[in-house]
Amino acid sequence: MYNETKVAFVVWLWHPRTLGAPYVFAALLAPLLRSHETEIDARLASVSATVGGSVSRLGAQASSYVQSRFVNFVHSLPQPQPQQQASSSYSPRTANEAAAMAFVKR
Repeated sequence: MYNETKVAFVVWLWHPRTLGAPYVFAALLAPLLRSHETEIDARLASVSATVGGSVSRLGAQASSYVQSRFVNFVHSLPQPQPQQQASSSYSPRTANEAAAMAFVKR
């Protein structure tokens, strides 16, 4: 009968007509939480400070990592080669190339 009792208890807690969950909170949990409120607040503040420091430190590490990876990526890109001047041994293949070379030499 354990499973049936558990289902009945959950339905009693959940159903809006019985108001089981508010009753359990008001009768059992609220007094317990009220009596330990200062301890709970102190531990939450401690955890918040620890987590905040960790998040800040990890954020700085992540930023540094992304920056270094980006710099490495930029340096790995192929560098554009400077345009070399046409040497005098170059012979144009077409009349258009010959006219263009004559225009550029002026």
